[in-house]
Amino acid sequence: AFIEAAPFFALASSGSGGLDCSPRGDSPGFVRVHDEKTLLIPDRLGNNRIDTLRNLLVDPRVALLFLIPGCGETIRVNGRAQISTVLH
Repeated sequence: AFIEAAPFFALASSGSGGLDCSPRGDSPGFVRVHDEKTLLIPDRLGNNRIDTLRNLLVDPRVALLFLIPGCGETIRVNGRAQISTVLH
């Protein structure tokens, strides 16, 4: 419930160019919990640098930190990402 209520998270990834941490945000619910091991995160228009996508091709490990403004709690998720063009 916390993840789906969060309007913001930071996504850290690692690739041949080093580490990257990029902010991601939208209306609450933009990240969906598919099952106990899978989050569905849509692609959004950004600065068109595609650093995260490029990193995931080299190293699928990611760390995510979900935040809700005004809430003193956070949720941290570590795992592996997979790029998909399938709409869920």
